[in-house]
Amino acid sequence: MERALPPAVVCSKLLLALLIFFACGRSSLARLIALFVCGASVLAVVPALPGEFCYDQIAFALSAVECTLKSLAIVALLRHSGLATWGRWQRS
Repeated sequence: MERALPPAVVCSKLLLALLIFFACGRSSLARLIALFVCGASVLAVVPALPGEFCYDQIAFALSAVECTLKSLAIVALLRHSGLATWGRWQRS
């Protein structure tokens, strides 16, 4: 099980990068999915950061950087498209 973890993490990061790439384009569905994935991830990880700091400072630093980058991706996607993304997706 330990050996399967790093390839799974790398694969998930590549899929997230691909999703963000399409979200930066004209795909409003990809933008909504990226906003949901990044938002849900940040909301799930941030409450666990203080406990993670007590046990593993390196994992804490990596998680904090990941949450910061996902938060910046949310801001960039919302700034790029505004909240009109939801309305455009509903009309299509």
